[in-house]
Amino acid sequence: MDQNPLTNGEEIRKNSGIVTETTSLYEEMTAWENLMFFSKIYGIHDSKRAEELLEAFGMWEHKDSTISTFSTGMKKRVSLAKALLQKPRILFLDEPTNGLDPEGIHLVLDYLKVLCEKEGVTVIICSHVLQQLEGICDTYLFIKHGVLMEGGSMEEIEKRHLKKIRVDVVTGLTVEETVFAGYPFQTIRKNTLRFELNSKEDISPLLAALLERTWVHGCTLINNTLEDYYFLIGGGINE
Repeated sequence: MDQNPLTNGEEIRKNSGIVTETTSLYEEMTAWENLMFFSKIYGIHDSKRAEELLEAFGMWEHKDSTISTFSTGMKKRVSLAKALLQKPRILFLDEPTNGLDPEGIHLVLDYLKVLCEKEGVTVIICSHVLQQLEGICDTYLFIKHGVLMEGGSMEEIEKRHLKKIRVDVVTGLTVEETVFAGYPFQTIRKNTLRFELNSKEDISPLLAALLERTWVHGCTLINNTLEDYYFLIGGGINE
């Protein structure tokens, strides 16, 4: 945004939206009254924006109910609508899916993805639910005790930290050895073997060798998720 918070605070606030873990809504007011109140504060005189957002987050039918009657997830949806009223260029979200049911989680994450891709909004998410971030974020920062431990895209983080590849293969292979085609493995369950490989480039040769011997019904990489990288980098319980 190329703005100085000390001298351009008002302009920055106009272009920023924020949702904290607490809802920051007036409990005795309805969802619609809350959005109309904050619209006036933000200098927005068209109620269509509030209507669009309530519909987008599945809250239009509850617009005339007071916030105090809402579940945690419903309050979170209205808070997200409030944060987006002024069409911010940058959006800060603290645990945006807390309290949401599975349907609500998909709805919110899908909306955020569209917001980034179609409207060019920068979304900064603070979350401990790492698997939810993989489908919508392009850059990740790992912070521990206020110190930046690592950052980058999934590809960049993988290149720096993933030394061995583990894949679960659903196959009919039955051998007494613990090495096949030069790749060590262990039996996880019936018809599922876990192989340890040096790189992703080894996956195709492994599958080709298996198919020469027997059937293969599936192959899943199991140690390249965001959560896996978190622990590789140095995260731990309650971090």
